[in-house]
Amino acid sequence: MPRKKGDVPLTLPEIEKAKTLAAMGKSYRRIGAELGRSDHTVKRLLTTPEVVEEVADKKAELAERYQAEARRILDSISDKDIDKASLQNKAVSSGIFLDKALLLRDGLPAININILLTAVEAIKQMRREGPRELLAGEPEG
Repeated sequence: MPRKKGDVPLTLPEIEKAKTLAAMGKSYRRIGAELGRSDHTVKRLLTTPEVVEEVADKKAELAERYQAEARRILDSISDKDIDKASLQNKAVSSGIFLDKALLLRDGLPAININILLTAVEAIKQMRREGPRELLAGEPEG
């Protein structure tokens, strides 16, 4: 009698890939799809205590690597780069930087993403229509 997909044990490369994908925040379903396995098989693996610990370690390692890369990129930005950036890029970047700084300092996100998106949309509208339309109702000078 042929075995079902779920009856075949995961290989060592599949197990390692599943751990890495889980550390990156992928769902059981997404990991299963990528491995060609059921989400139940993936969940069974990733919920065992030793694997939970390994995934937490991988997640911490990834966080350190991403933080180091973010710092390197941030340190490489010059005043010239900032001057060349579009108003939209400056607005989005400053919002993200402020939010991250306040999150790290106070533990709470400071900026509602909807406010940031509204600002971006206003910038887009200003580019399409020009600044005068946004100031409708104000007397011309």
